[in-house]
Parts: sequence; structure tokens; C-alpha cells
Amino acid sequence: MDKEYLNKEELLERIKVLDDWILNNVDAPMSGTAIAELFYYTELADKLDVSSSEIIQNSCPTQIYQQIGIHI
Repeated sequence: MDKEYLNKEELLERIKVLDDWILNNVDAPMSGTAIAELFYYTELADKLDVSSSEIIQNSCPTQIYQQIGIHI
């Protein structure tokens, strides 16, 4: 898998999409994984805020964002 790099705007978009999906699908089987990924992206956004870089490497292990993006 190629390395993926995200900027602040891309991170915030993923956070928003995941948050909206979680709120609308609380009982879905993937909700726990989506919550974990939401926290992961939030942590990446925080790390990006304190760094001098404009991008950060995405090494999220679950990538549920891409799965639920199909459903949205």
C-alpha cells in the first residue's frame, strides 16, 4: 500500500464524515470501528497542529472512512 498524506482540511473532512455517520448509525456493526477511527483522525489533526508540517502521514489501520464513504 502506498503511503497516504493528509492535510488539515482532509483530516477535518474525514472527522466530519465519520462523526455524522456515527450519529446516524449508532447501532451499526461498524460503529465501534468508526469511533476508533474518528479518534485516530482527531489525534492526527492534533499532531498536525503542533508540528511545523502542512501534511501528516495517514497510517490508520482500519480505513473505515473509505468504506462508509460508499454508503453516504
